[in-house]
Amino acid sequence: MKDERILSAVESKRGAALATHRFVHEHPELSHAEYECAGHITSTLESAGLEVERGTAGMDTAFTATVTGGRPGRSVGLVCLYDAVPVFRPDGTIEPVHSCGHDANGKG
Repeated sequence: MKDERILSAVESKRGAALATHRFVHEHPELSHAEYECAGHITSTLESAGLEVERGTAGMDTAFTATVTGGRPGRSVGLVCLYDAVPVFRPDGTIEPVHSCGHDANGKG
């Protein structure tokens, strides 16, 4: 019964998760310069009721988002990577791209 409730709760957020993934994929930004994506993700998390602290570890685009349950229990931590990798073009410009699965990743 508990597993079904948890899976149902996760499933109810599928649309927001996919929309966020699409946003990150369509707005590639290099490491430590993910301003649009950090803004989008933190706004989405705040709208969902999470408490968001920006500037984690002195990095402008890092954040911590916390949801507190109604009862004491275990904690879960997720580290999410959403920066793009630099591609060096023949004309000398650098273009941020999501390649090789380097996209909105969750490493837990």
